[in-house]
Amino acid sequence: MQLDRLSAEDVKILDLEAGNIRGHVCKVVVLRPGEARPLATLDELRAHVDARLDAVPRLRRRLLRSPMTAGSSLWIDDEAFDIARHIRAVEEPGPVGRERLREIVAELMAQRLDRDHPLWRIDVVEAMADG
Repeated sequence: MQLDRLSAEDVKILDLEAGNIRGHVCKVVVLRPGEARPLATLDELRAHVDARLDAVPRLRRRLLRSPMTAGSSLWIDDEAFDIARHIRAVEEPGPVGRERLREIVAELMAQRLDRDHPLWRIDVVEAMADG
């Protein structure tokens, strides 16, 4: 396997994380069910993404930081990779409104991604109050 070193930009972003500073980004996508094609279930979404991960190997890699130098920090295969850890449902007692969705996004963005696993996640809010 070829070594997959962190870029200088990756190192800078990760080194900036401290206190309440996070180095990740967020995208919010609101989907509406269609008559011809219903929305995918959580399991279907996981299967869809999992089937395509070989095209982007970095999504199955986790961080290996060396205390010696930033130049020796690597992305390595996560032998314990579990798609369910990366694509998960947001537990809510019922459909959420726009304001609650904003709160959920803020709560999720305040969390630091688990550096023992690949640094990405899809959190699914399964029902919006307005459909």
